[in-house]
Amino acid sequence: MRNLITIFSTFLVVSAFAADPGDVYRADKINDSLIKNANAVRRLDATEIEVIGSDKAVIKFHEIVTIMNEKSANELNFSFFTDKFHILEEAELKLFDAEGKQIERHTRKDLSSTASGSGLVEDGFVYYMRMGTAKYPVTVEKKYTLRYKGLLQLPGTFFSIPYQSVEKAVVTLKHPKSLQVNHKLYNTSITPVKTETANDIVLVWEMKNIESVKYEGGSGSWTYHAPGIRFNINNIEMDGFAGDMSSWNSMGLWYNRLVKNTNRLKPEYQDQIKKLVASAKDDKEKITILYRYLQDNFRYVSIQLGIGGFRPFPADFLHEKKYGDCKGLSNYMEACLDAVGIKSYSAWIRAGSDQIWLDPQFPNDIFNHQILMVPLKNDSVWLECTSNYNDFNHLGSFTESRYALLLTENGGKLVKTPAGKAEQNQWNGYSKISINPDGSGNSESSFRLTGEYKYEMIGLNMESPDNQKSYIINQYGFTHPDVMEIEFGDRKKELYQLNVRTGMEKVFDFKAGNKLFLKSRLYKIWSLKLDPQEKRKYDYLIEHPLSKSDTTLFVIPAGWTVEALPKNRSGSFQYGKFESRYWFDEATRTVYSALSLVINTKVIPASTYEESRKFFDLIIEDGNQKIVLRASD
Repeated sequence: MRNLITIFSTFLVVSAFAADPGDVYRADKINDSLIKNANAVRRLDATEIEVIGSDKAVIKFHEIVTIMNEKSANELNFSFFTDKFHILEEAELKLFDAEGKQIERHTRKDLSSTASGSGLVEDGFVYYMRMGTAKYPVTVEKKYTLRYKGLLQLPGTFFSIPYQSVEKAVVTLKHPKSLQVNHKLYNTSITPVKTETANDIVLVWEMKNIESVKYEGGSGSWTYHAPGIRFNINNIEMDGFAGDMSSWNSMGLWYNRLVKNTNRLKPEYQDQIKKLVASAKDDKEKITILYRYLQDNFRYVSIQLGIGGFRPFPADFLHEKKYGDCKGLSNYMEACLDAVGIKSYSAWIRAGSDQIWLDPQFPNDIFNHQILMVPLKNDSVWLECTSNYNDFNHLGSFTESRYALLLTENGGKLVKTPAGKAEQNQWNGYSKISINPDGSGNSESSFRLTGEYKYEMIGLNMESPDNQKSYIINQYGFTHPDVMEIEFGDRKKELYQLNVRTGMEKVFDFKAGNKLFLKSRLYKIWSLKLDPQEKRKYDYLIEHPLSKSDTTLFVIPAGWTVEALPKNRSGSFQYGKFESRYWFDEATRTVYSALSLVINTKVIPASTYEESRKFFDLIIEDGNQKIVLRASD
């Protein structure tokens, strides 16, 4: 069947441009309807998947993309990660000018390569190249072949992406009849063309003339909404470990075979762990102690080595070396808990601030991370084992509010991680600004932070002083100071305190005659502004639920009076509320600015987009109000 796929691939290019195959490289031959709203046009996007056996496959990619402007300049890049299971066999890259004249050509031997991973172990290599151009449009052609030596999952394929139109996209799947390869279509209902021989099945999906679509900001990864196909396989084998990837349960059973004898500590190490929790009153305290021990003594490193990144190093190895990746650290924590009689389960999850989608009806390995769940009598504890500072039982926006595959002794079980709560991410500010008669002044601010805001500052504390100051000014919106001192808190405390002191030549925002105009507070409380849309199609994702409060005091100098204060404002929407108040205390010559903001969700449904947009605008409008001071006559 070389033969069917190779001939078919050749036919694709010729039939798409039957009048003149060279037209595929010419920008002036693109249909006008495909240029509208497009930063690039995919002239051909062909993927050929040939499954040879339960542990072998070959995938051939052929892409021809006309890049219309620099917004799609990333199409000039080529990069591919390889390891002992994924081999880049062939690669050919070409670049053509607007008239279709070839101006560059490269093969696999021309690619640069670098080791990928932590450097502590040999993980694999990344092969990469960037072609260059000084003007657009240009057309890039990429042809490359990937060989699988071990088969766990076939890559999902998408027919289009935002701001790119498609002339022709084709996916071809060939597999032996002895292997069952399942597929599911998303956001399309195209029917494949099916052919059979005595031994093989060939399926071909084809789409043509897909016009460019705009990306709806905040709607998460475009892969959730694009037309595409996902696959799973009933019979797979990786490095001698056979399994079945066609159900969530069987995926967990395969993992059990993979980690057998790696998730238990030897007796002398178990004894050391037991001593750590000897004084604990109950299981929850034991978990807390061991999690803190992990955070204080182990470090995260990225290791892709071993069964495509799935098999962890043995728990004994981590106990001795004090480092590991997500699967290794979760596996080690599981072993520590087992040593003190507490059952726990590793869980696969798709991590990332916008990675919340998973189809529970079609088992598919879209996971990229591993965490740990500890079932207790009345509740469950979830642990992010790669973090040195996450609060106990707080996953954070990286993994909360989504499906995870719990890897139990009876197989995989799909469960949802806890939803984030506003009270877990608190930002409470208090500032006092002392203003001098000439408009200069100084400020003292104290922030009491939890959850994501705490983690943000712990990360900032690792940066250089210049980067710290720049971040506070740009991200927090501080009035640009002449002097700034930052005092970071104790990351081991659940309530984290950050202190910021500034000296400013100009406290005011601007001056007009004998009047000073001051911002309503020293820093930004909210900056997300949603664009008006006639009809929102997809849900909007914000970073996390939150609770914010602030009280800012402006101490007014002699010789100045308060001419105007901002208006008090309040508002609410389905998922939150906001209130601000302003007043002047004549006895202390102090202007008070106070607010509170609560948002109880990460996911704003499309049906409430307009309501949410108006609510966010209210917060921004409040922040734009001014305190007006006037020089006394």
